[in-house]
Amino acid sequence: MLFFRFLCCFNNYITQLCTCYRSTENKKTSAQVSANSDFGIFIFFCVLYCLAIFLYKKIARLTSHHSLLFSPNNEYTILNLSNYKPCDQIQLLFSLMFTVILSTVSSLMYIYACQRIYSIPLIRNSFSKKLFNATVYTFWIFFFISLIIGHDGSGPFSEALEFFAMNFLGTLFLITTFLLLTELLTGFGLFFKSASGNIRGGGIIIALLLSLFALTQGLQAPVISPYEITLTGLPSELDQTVLVAVSDLHLGSQLNETWLKKRIDQIKTLNPDLVVLIGDTVEGHNPIPNSISMQFQSLNPPLGLWAVTGNHEFFRGMEKNIHFFNKSHISLLRNRWAEIKPGLIIAGVDDLTYAKRLGSNKNLITKTLANHPPGALILLSHSPWQAEQAAKLGTNLMLSGHTHDGQIWPFNYLVRQFYPLIAGYYKIGSMQAVISRGTGTWGPRMRLWKRGEILQITLRAEQKILKY
Repeated sequence: MLFFRFLCCFNNYITQLCTCYRSTENKKTSAQVSANSDFGIFIFFCVLYCLAIFLYKKIARLTSHHSLLFSPNNEYTILNLSNYKPCDQIQLLFSLMFTVILSTVSSLMYIYACQRIYSIPLIRNSFSKKLFNATVYTFWIFFFISLIIGHDGSGPFSEALEFFAMNFLGTLFLITTFLLLTELLTGFGLFFKSASGNIRGGGIIIALLLSLFALTQGLQAPVISPYEITLTGLPSELDQTVLVAVSDLHLGSQLNETWLKKRIDQIKTLNPDLVVLIGDTVEGHNPIPNSISMQFQSLNPPLGLWAVTGNHEFFRGMEKNIHFFNKSHISLLRNRWAEIKPGLIIAGVDDLTYAKRLGSNKNLITKTLANHPPGALILLSHSPWQAEQAAKLGTNLMLSGHTHDGQIWPFNYLVRQFYPLIAGYYKIGSMQAVISRGTGTWGPRMRLWKRGEILQITLRAEQKILKY
């Protein structure tokens, strides 16, 4: 409740900040006041956003020295983490940090969006300030309650609450994006003064329409993305081997066994010889029902069902997920390689994003690929990092996911700053790489502009040219 009291006081402060000129300088025109408050709220929003990013990076840097944060007696911690392994302590801290950052940024977006919505003449003339603020606070409290119950609960009611909360976040992101675009269009209230409110209203309508379109795309079945890739060293008898790759299923309360069964049916229609799961198979915050394991057991491709870990596999403890993979008849590649057929080697590394948090990602690919036999080498890595290193070590094909291609435009522009190999086909030296934009969704069941995908990769052997 202290958080909500803080949020209410914070919102009141911003409202007073943006309307102070109206109460003290009656001689100014409403357009001039709007311009001043527009610019002020924009600067205030940018500063707070930068502070949130700074906090994230600061904690991320500190957690790389986790031996200093977690002593055997927990004397450096504010939480009792004695029952957690060191790697799980780091994951827990990052989860808490991410929750704080997400809550802070979403709260700022919500306050900003509501302040701009009330500046629209139709809204301002239809609702009193007190009624509008009461509605804003009530809705925000309901959102957080939905997020908490939906995230930690189970059953249809919790699923419905989580569906609402996550998709509201996606919609809020688009509304904030288009409101900021209208700020640029109007010069933060300096141009088109008389029409600025209507312009904001138009931006909100566009954002709502795009949110509906994104939700429709996110709820649709993923598309099949075909690739034909020639691998040096692949034996001729393995020519036209069909590899099907799925990434970021995020199986949990939103993407459940019913959704998975449809994806399994899609995979079966492709008649794969080999199926790989490229990380984030599970969402990580709910127990995995046996029915999901049974769905995977029904696949049984000739060359096996293989998987690597993503960052979400570590959320509920790796031991529980290892049990899940074993029960599902999935061969888990944890920093090792396996020769599935003479001349065809598949290798997998633990998620490099998670490994970076532990400070153990620098030589992970080198250790994983050490002493592999000759032949075509396929590397599974959830995070599309260290591609150059993988290429130098003789990898022929690298398959990754994690990025979701941003999932909701224009978030992909930010994701690209951290993951330059964001989606699609790439050539790095002699190595080829395919980055999946994900089969499922994380958070909002929304995708803008591209639907999820299942990769269908036909492996081709090099054709020798006969000389006569």
